[in-house]
Amino acid sequence: MRKIRVAKYINEYLADDPVSSQTVINWIKSGELKGAKRGGIWLVHVDDLNESMTYESPKDVCLRLLMGAN
Repeated sequence: MRKIRVAKYINEYLADDPVSSQTVINWIKSGELKGAKRGGIWLVHVDDLNESMTYESPKDVCLRLLMGAN
Protein backbone atom coordinates (compact mmCIF):
# COMPACT_ATOMS: atom_id res chain seq x y z
CA MET A 1 0.00 0.00 0.00
CA ARG A 2 1.32 3.39 -1.01
CA LYS A 3 0.64 6.63 0.81
CA ILE A 4 0.32 9.75 -1.29
CA ARG A 5 -0.55 13.37 -0.57
CA VAL A 6 -4.08 14.55 -1.17
CA ALA A 7 -3.12 16.86 -4.07
CA LYS A 8 -1.34 14.02 -5.88
CA TYR A 9 -4.33 11.73 -5.33
CA ILE A 10 -6.64 14.33 -6.88
CA ASN A 11 -4.31 14.91 -9.85
CA GLU A 12 -3.73 11.23 -10.54
CA TYR A 13 -7.10 9.66 -9.83
CA LEU A 14 -9.72 12.40 -9.97
CA ALA A 15 -8.45 14.48 -12.87
CA ASP A 16 -11.62 13.95 -14.92
CA ASP A 17 -13.85 15.12 -12.06
CA PRO A 18 -11.61 17.07 -9.67
CA VAL A 19 -12.73 17.80 -6.14
CA SER A 20 -11.22 20.03 -3.48
CA SER A 21 -8.55 18.87 -1.05
CA GLN A 22 -11.02 19.45 1.78
CA THR A 23 -13.49 17.05 0.17
CA VAL A 24 -10.85 14.30 0.08
CA ILE A 25 -9.91 15.05 3.70
CA ASN A 26 -13.59 14.80 4.65
CA TRP A 27 -13.78 11.41 2.91
CA ILE A 28 -10.79 10.24 4.96
CA LYS A 29 -12.34 11.53 8.19
CA SER A 30 -15.66 9.82 7.46
CA GLY A 31 -14.02 6.54 6.50
CA GLU A 32 -15.12 6.68 2.85
CA LEU A 33 -11.47 6.73 1.79
CA LYS A 34 -8.46 5.13 3.43
CA GLY A 35 -5.99 7.67 4.75
CA ALA A 36 -4.55 9.44 7.77
CA LYS A 37 -2.89 12.61 8.95
CA ARG A 38 0.82 12.17 9.63
CA GLY A 39 2.99 15.03 10.82
CA GLY A 40 0.38 17.57 9.80
CA ILE A 41 0.07 16.17 6.27
CA TRP A 42 -2.97 14.28 5.05
CA LEU A 43 -2.11 11.11 3.12
CA VAL A 44 -4.35 8.84 1.08
CA HIS A 45 -3.64 5.12 1.38
CA VAL A 46 -3.71 3.66 -2.12
CA ASP A 47 -3.86 -0.09 -2.65
CA ASP A 48 -1.40 -1.41 -5.17
CA LEU A 49 -4.29 -3.19 -6.90
CA ASN A 50 -6.00 0.17 -7.59
CA GLU A 51 -9.09 -0.89 -5.62
CA SER A 52 -9.23 2.20 -3.42
CA MET A 53 -8.47 4.63 -6.25
CA THR A 54 -11.88 4.51 -7.82
CA TYR A 55 -14.19 7.42 -7.31
CA GLU A 56 -17.70 7.74 -8.63
CA SER A 57 -18.85 11.32 -8.89
CA PRO A 58 -22.35 12.24 -7.70
CA LYS A 59 -23.24 12.85 -11.36
CA ASP A 60 -22.11 9.34 -12.28
CA VAL A 61 -24.04 7.82 -9.36
CA CYS A 62 -27.23 9.57 -10.48
CA LEU A 63 -26.78 8.45 -14.07
CA ARG A 64 -26.08 4.87 -13.01
CA LEU A 65 -29.18 4.80 -10.80
CA LEU A 66 -31.37 6.38 -13.49
CA MET A 67 -30.19 3.79 -16.00
CA GLY A 68 -31.16 1.01 -13.59
CA ALA A 69 -27.68 -0.34 -12.93
CA ASN A 70 -26.65 -1.21 -9.40
